[in-house]
Amino acid sequence: MLKYPLVLVHGVGFHDKFFFVNYWGRIASSIESMGVAISYGNNDAWGTIADSAIFIKEVIDSVLLRTKAEKVNIIAHSRGGLDCRYLISSLGYSDKVASLTTISTPHRGSKCLDPLLAMPDWIVRIVSVFANTYFRILGDRSPQFGIATRELSEISCKDFNEKNPNMDGVYYQSFGSKLRSPFNDILFFFMNLIIQLFDGSNDGVVAFRSMQWTNFREIKPANSKKGLSHADVVDLRRMDRFGFDICAFYKNMIYELAEKGF
Repeated sequence: MLKYPLVLVHGVGFHDKFFFVNYWGRIASSIESMGVAISYGNNDAWGTIADSAIFIKEVIDSVLLRTKAEKVNIIAHSRGGLDCRYLISSLGYSDKVASLTTISTPHRGSKCLDPLLAMPDWIVRIVSVFANTYFRILGDRSPQFGIATRELSEISCKDFNEKNPNMDGVYYQSFGSKLRSPFNDILFFFMNLIIQLFDGSNDGVVAFRSMQWTNFREIKPANSKKGLSHADVVDLRRMDRFGFDICAFYKNMIYELAEKGF
């Protein structure tokens, strides 16, 4: 199977596990059934990209020490993909990461968030105080709601990409989906419409054009008239949607990484 250990990294606003709920739904146990051991990124829900990368770095150091492996494979969802790119490029971990697979990651940010950069700092600080307090109670070690949100704007991500290019020796690939209609997922109905106005096709959270990074492939259900949401690709509902076998998709991803020697 995989030559290197696997680390799963969650997106913004969540933790790897909340009580008995796994962020990755049935996906994690499905991968483990293949004989692949999983570790989790342990990044905060609302930490900055830099802080989150440090937490992931600590996990990777622990995994490499425990397994005696030279590198790890990473599969990251949403903002977690940016955390890992920072880890690889800015923290110098290109020699310890064999592959990075990003799922629905906002590599190019969101135009919807650009107005936040123009908001008065006092408004952002007030909102951040409440949000940071709440997420600290839920387990965040260093929540920075205001900064973390602004980091996802299109302007901020453009700067991020210039400072965190792909590194030699790491295999990068990206996946993403889009909703064909706001009715495909009522949970993201309004967000899908708003993002559509600013940024075009999207999965209810991230613009489709923003997900497209190196070696990009679209995640499509069997029913071409339907689309998968930002939550569907990490099995939020614990059920297959529109004929798409989410666990089989991740299993195939593992097989492909193994065939490439990772």
